[in-house]
Amino acid sequence: MGRGSVANERVERLRHVAASLNELVRDRFDPGPLIAVYGDPADPLYDSYEACLQALGEIEAAAEHLEEPQRRTLVREMASALSTFARDGAGEALSYAKRVEAYAGVPGVPVAAATVQAMQRTVSGKLARLGYGGSIQDALSEWRSSQRIDPSQIKDRIERWVEESRALADERIARVPEGCSLKIELVHGVFFQGYSEYHGRYRGTVRINADLPWTEAGLKALIAHEGYAGHFLLSAVLEERARQGRLPPESSFYFANTPTWPIIEGTCNTGVYLLGWFRDIHDEIQEVLSRLRSALLINMAFLRHEQGASDEAIVSVFTQGGFYSQEQAEQALRFIDHPLFHPSIPAYWHGTSETLDALHVGLRTMSRSDLLEQLYGRTHTCTTLRAWSARQIAMDGAEPWMVRGRVEKRRGG
Repeated sequence: MGRGSVANERVERLRHVAASLNELVRDRFDPGPLIAVYGDPADPLYDSYEACLQALGEIEAAAEHLEEPQRRTLVREMASALSTFARDGAGEALSYAKRVEAYAGVPGVPVAAATVQAMQRTVSGKLARLGYGGSIQDALSEWRSSQRIDPSQIKDRIERWVEESRALADERIARVPEGCSLKIELVHGVFFQGYSEYHGRYRGTVRINADLPWTEAGLKALIAHEGYAGHFLLSAVLEERARQGRLPPESSFYFANTPTWPIIEGTCNTGVYLLGWFRDIHDEIQEVLSRLRSALLINMAFLRHEQGASDEAIVSVFTQGGFYSQEQAEQALRFIDHPLFHPSIPAYWHGTSETLDALHVGLRTMSRSDLLEQLYGRTHTCTTLRAWSARQIAMDGAEPWMVRGRVEKRRGG
């Protein structure tokens, strides 16, 4: 048996390590960190963090003998992140910044104040072009009121958009596997805006926070992110590939706080564009508000988990300037305090930036189908997707400014 065959056999253990870690932390997290499994579930073979760490060390060493560079990088990064998760579970103390870097492979730093202020100015300018005057708080309130969906109509609107997005995704993004069934639930008292749970066998549930005020653009973007253009479609496509024997083991599961998380979230955020749902200035305002929220969540998380800031101090950061309400701030506070998901908060910001760069490069240098194969048919980290974009630029002779190289190092700017 050659080195490549031995390496593949050893990498298969990643699935068993993920299942084992999920069992070891079952009492600590709800939901558990093993968010989705594509194909047949793996058995939890390891009964301690030490056994998981030993297996991960062997997997990381075996990765060097994989033939494909992307797979080598992906397996190394996944094994390193899961090792950090195991050490964290075993009681090793790591700062919030170090956990962010180790888990997601993105910079463990807050978003610069100048970046936040630039987005706030952008929102203010777009509202002014629509004719909204006065303070930004008044202008945003008036815009949201004009765009808000009557709560009695939300269910019907969701059903129509889900049906439309399924047809558009099948036509424009990836063939929707036969038997896909997506259930939508409106829920109350939850920590999230929306949550997509994949049950396997092409079935899933998207839960939407019914306590929040939803605008047309905001709800449409959420459905695209969680449903057929985003998490559910991604999971269904990967499930089909796994059952066809076309998915490598390191890509056959979705584990929280690992380096695939940023690009998965980024790909889900491109769904609204790929569906053709990004159409007017209201969508533009929603886009910037979503990016602004993502940046503020990062800064709130650092205040909480690095500095131990109080609820009042954190809420004031989110509501400063009148861009978000107290109600939205309280929901955001619950998200940054979630015991499992809070280290993943910076993944949304960085993953979206990296994926949008790849979308730009792909649409300029290759066919749409080849680009979608990278985003929906393969598993990437920030490192591997950036390397792919750079190769496309080099082969096509495109301008290097098309990729900004935002995350050269884990503690980059």
